[in-house]
Amino acid sequence: MADVKRQVWKTPKAGAIKRLVLTEESLPALKEGEVLIRAKAVGLNFADIFALTGLYSATPKGAFIPGLEFSGIIEAVAADVDNLKVGHAFWRLRQPHSLGHPILASPATRMEF
Repeated sequence: MADVKRQVWKTPKAGAIKRLVLTEESLPALKEGEVLIRAKAVGLNFADIFALTGLYSATPKGAFIPGLEFSGIIEAVAADVDNLKVGHAFWRLRQPHSLGHPILASPATRMEF
């Protein structure tokens, strides 16, 4: 897989939602058991707002990408993934750092729809 760039909403540190900035970064190559998802929808929920404002006990130290759920279409699969194909729908809950596009995920957590 060629060098893949993704856009993510990232904050340099907790404290205020207005610190979120849209940035671009490189994604690592697909690892064993992973798929690359073209995001169609991502969620920014209550826990994310608490983390962004620094009120959540598990708020990451330093810079972080919020987001805990997403849905989309598979764009690429690792060589060992044989139960999913490019073009399949995919969604996941409790996927940290999912406020971006595209997203790397493990098919073990794929939800059918």
